[in-house]
Amino acid sequence: MDIYLIIQIIIGIAALYGLIVSSYNLSTNRRKSQYRVKVTLKRSYLITESPLSGDRNSEDTLVLKAQNIGHRPVTLNSMGFKVSRFKGGFIIINPRSNVQFPFELKEGKDCIVWSEENYIKERLRESGLSGDIKLTGLFVDAISKE
Repeated sequence: MDIYLIIQIIIGIAALYGLIVSSYNLSTNRRKSQYRVKVTLKRSYLITESPLSGDRNSEDTLVLKAQNIGHRPVTLNSMGFKVSRFKGGFIIINPRSNVQFPFELKEGKDCIVWSEENYIKERLRESGLSGDIKLTGLFVDAISKE
């Protein structure tokens, strides 16, 4: 084999390796600069007790959780639900939460929001929606991005 051919193969392999490493670094840096919020919606059962009377109350509750899995803080302004048969719209509710909106969700942190299922059903009925409806939880950030 010719020495020049071997040198060209080595240079080609080094160039390919450099391309792969630089592509990986570009992808990693781009991902670090993006906002990444994971949103989960769960159905739960909330039990509350009155501090004065000791009476207990329990209700089916929808719980939304926003978790910042990115490397930048995100300011969350509001939350709501996308509704399957309500094209392009969502319902913003007045939820109970462990934070007050607008809220800066720092890297690696989360927040939760909850609302009684019957309250949400009533708002949907008032909007003219009934039957089987698919809800998807969402949070809206400071630049109105879901």
